[in-house]
Amino acid sequence: MLRKEMKLQTRLNIMNKTALLLQEAGFLRVSSKDIAEISNVSQGSIFLHFNTKENLLTEVIEEELEKFETEIKNKCITNTSSDNFVKSYIDIIILHEGMLSRIYKDIGCLPDVIKKHVQNLDSLIKNLFFENYRENSEKKISIVDTFIAIESFLAQVEKNLMDKEIYSDFNSIIKQKRGRLIKLYKMLMG
Repeated sequence: MLRKEMKLQTRLNIMNKTALLLQEAGFLRVSSKDIAEISNVSQGSIFLHFNTKENLLTEVIEEELEKFETEIKNKCITNTSSDNFVKSYIDIIILHEGMLSRIYKDIGCLPDVIKKHVQNLDSLIKNLFFENYRENSEKKISIVDTFIAIESFLAQVEKNLMDKEIYSDFNSIIKQKRGRLIKLYKMLMG
């Protein structure tokens, strides 16, 4: 039993350290040598646990996307006020900002499975925003115009994430732009 626990601890350590490297360097620039050094393991250990560097990076990103999706589903409640809904969404983005920033920056070179997961998440988020708008707005605009407004807001969030230069918990571009994003949402959704 102790051996299994040690293997699991090594695997989790590699994944956690890889997540940090990934956020800093990007999908294409992280090497197995860098991962081994920061994780304090041999490169062979990485391949033993994950077979390939791409498998490791994919698993790290997928895990982060699953956490993000779970929080979106649990905290972005469509029948709450629009203000609370958009603030909850922004708070979740802030929590996952480093990895989301990296995903959007690297989307072109990510494996198809991750691209598909991101597309599905985008659809989920748009639908949640639409349901929240439908349940809370007295102003009625067409479905097409509603989705255009939602997509405009989400595009601004994505642009901010892509503009993020340096990863650190203290350098949150979304925290810095929070007030502007909320104001933009109110202007778009009225």
